[in-house]
Amino acid sequence: MENQNINYSGFFILDKPENCSSFDLIRELRKKTNYRKFGHTGTLDPFASGLVVLCLNKATKLSSLIINSDKEYLVKIKLGSKTDTGDRDGQIIATKQVPPITSELIEEAVRNILQIRSQVPPQYSAKKISGQAAYKYARNGQTVNIPAKEIEIKKFQVILCSDSEIVYRTNVSKGTYIRTLSESFAELLGTVAYTTDLRRLSVGNLNIKEAVDPNQITTDNWKDYLRPIDSIDWEFPALLLQREEAKCFRNGSPIKIKTVKYLMSEIDNEQSSLELNLPKIIVYKPSAADGENDCIGVATVENGVIFPKRVL
Repeated sequence: MENQNINYSGFFILDKPENCSSFDLIRELRKKTNYRKFGHTGTLDPFASGLVVLCLNKATKLSSLIINSDKEYLVKIKLGSKTDTGDRDGQIIATKQVPPITSELIEEAVRNILQIRSQVPPQYSAKKISGQAAYKYARNGQTVNIPAKEIEIKKFQVILCSDSEIVYRTNVSKGTYIRTLSESFAELLGTVAYTTDLRRLSVGNLNIKEAVDPNQITTDNWKDYLRPIDSIDWEFPALLLQREEAKCFRNGSPIKIKTVKYLMSEIDNEQSSLELNLPKIIVYKPSAADGENDCIGVATVENGVIFPKRVL
């Protein structure tokens, strides 16, 4: 039976161990919390570890704000062999001699990898093709045409390098497949490779240092690990509406900003509210219960007018 208290909403900031899926974590939390309404903000492959953010109840409506954020990874690759899945769980399908890995070769490859602006997702991915995940076709021996996606490699740093392995750290835009990135980097070095270790270090402003071991969470203490929505360090400005304005917002009505003093962020206070334009803001209202602010949705601001985009 679902938890009788319907007020619990927020985020679980978890450090996913290897050899489990993001959906395994959701299944366990459903048992421990007695809630069903969970969502994720971007999955990790079973062989990977690191930061996974799960949403509970009305926080699921904010998942896209995290999914669309940049992500940082620590990656180890094995040079000289390529697998069908691009990772250590796959079957080797090609080998190639590894050339001498000089500092000059690494520097040139890094310069080139930072120029990548598009990427074709791997055959073994959850990318939907005709309503079915690409990996399901791949498991049946079928190759499907997957369109390229626009991406950006923000940072790429080689940390360790040997004749057979490379460890790198990278910050990438949403939708970037690290397994494919590893293969692309190996190609720039004149060889092939597959990813052996993958750890997600950050998602937007959320860092692995904030994450907890899922095994620490129990049926008795799960509320202690639930992060309230207003505790998240969002990448977007926040706006605190007064109660009457909040009612209008929840009805989906546009609201004219009367003064920029409502903004809970570093916005130029000399800017006229009539000229204020923000592509995305988090909207709050004062809470009567505990003095804290309640998140009520996401909006845009155009010429000083708030337009609700997602209401909680």
